[in-house]
Amino acid sequence: MLIYAYFCGELSHTFTDKDTAQVEKMWQAANKLLLIVENGTPKGYEIIKEIREWAKREGISVAAPCPQVEKCPLSGADWCHFTCRVARSRAH
Repeated sequence: MLIYAYFCGELSHTFTDKDTAQVEKMWQAANKLLLIVENGTPKGYEIIKEIREWAKREGISVAAPCPQVEKCPLSGADWCHFTCRVARSRAH
């Protein structure tokens, strides 16, 4: 298992082939389970959505935030998120 928390938000503003290659390296290093945690913001949602689409193309199962195998049904300004309070250090 490999965990990446608040990492992808440091990648490009828009998801690029370079970012996809980085996620692919993370998946290969994880072997069986890769947990990616991003901020519950519209940008974090877009990042997770792009990673989810990549995983689907690669035949990788996605457990959360949405296990749906079809295209994301949300559109426009709507975005998927949930509230979870965490203790944050100054680094966050």
